[in-house]
Amino acid sequence: MPFKVCEINSEVINNIADLKNHVKLEAENVVYLPLEQFQSKSAVFMDDEFYGRGTDWVKFNVDGFSTFCNLFNIPNGFLANIDEPGLVSNILNVYQHNSVVKAQMAKYQLVVDAKEKTVLGVVSNTYRKYFNQTFLTDIEKYFPKLLVDYELVESYVINTNLYLRVLSSKIKAGVVIGSGSADEDVSRIGLQLSNSLVGDSSVKICFFILRLICSNGLTVESFSNTGRVLHSGREDTFIPRLKSEISPLLKEIKTIPKLLETLVSIQFEPELIVKHGGASHIYNIIPLDKNSFAKRKRLKGKEINAFDIEMVAQYPYVYGGTQSSQVFHSRYRSNQSMFDFINVFTEYAQSPKIPAYSRIEIEKKTGVLVKWIIENKKNLKNVKGMHEQVTR
Repeated sequence: MPFKVCEINSEVINNIADLKNHVKLEAENVVYLPLEQFQSKSAVFMDDEFYGRGTDWVKFNVDGFSTFCNLFNIPNGFLANIDEPGLVSNILNVYQHNSVVKAQMAKYQLVVDAKEKTVLGVVSNTYRKYFNQTFLTDIEKYFPKLLVDYELVESYVINTNLYLRVLSSKIKAGVVIGSGSADEDVSRIGLQLSNSLVGDSSVKICFFILRLICSNGLTVESFSNTGRVLHSGREDTFIPRLKSEISPLLKEIKTIPKLLETLVSIQFEPELIVKHGGASHIYNIIPLDKNSFAKRKRLKGKEINAFDIEMVAQYPYVYGGTQSSQVFHSRYRSNQSMFDFINVFTEYAQSPKIPAYSRIEIEKKTGVLVKWIIENKKNLKNVKGMHEQVTR
């Protein structure tokens, strides 16, 4: 039978007091245990679920086991198809006793939820531990205005990965033009700051955009700054590096309203999207279903192009939620913009069937699509110009 793993824990926390309490408990509970410590005790895999010796054992969650397998070149997909009880444990035990694998494992440590005895991830022995509690304290200490001038609207803690989302009270954008008048469609703009305890190896800062009409979130990376601070490197340079990444984004954020205006100004044209290479970005956000993927694989040349145009044109109708569907199904709209199109994906991410970690990923990949649109804006603008928008 396949190796048993636990589900990933995730929480949505919407106020700073609860968040501080959560990260405090997390810092007290998460420990880093060298694999060499397990090896010295002749630890083994047992019952296709546990790793350890005697009463000193741990189990794995989904991410922890996946990372373990990837780091040590263990074919996780192969193990998943084994149905004989105990066989996976036997394979893993033989594998870990290989001298090369044993030496490699000794360079790593398990990130463990001590209370649940669950492996959350695997990191190198040189990995700099930067707890979410310290991260939050540093934000308050070195950027005191950030949590004062910006409002905490939501935060996610997913397998100890923290995503902190704050919005400016001043920086907003959004107007719909049509029929000789204008109507508000406001998006608030802020930052998403994230940190990882389980091997992402960097603090990440990007822009966060919240469209108020439908509460759709969108994350977009900086166009001119890396927005990353590696956990590795000299400890005494970490805070200066953090400052050097956050400060420029607090200035660049003032350009984001112009980005939204650009998205509104570009008409949704599947032919132009496909012509200039955008289909792959769309399929990366919501992949083709199995049958469509197989059909596309059989096509060649211009057939693929025609297939992609048809598929991209259908995405708003297949995946559009309440708000985005009103735009694409309306008899009163003479056009749909690329801003309308990206909201198909961000609204889809809000679906109850989408778990928190997938929502974060969809919003991130949609941000990659946004950057592609902005970089290709001249190619994506229909030469006939945008039709006049009709107010929603």
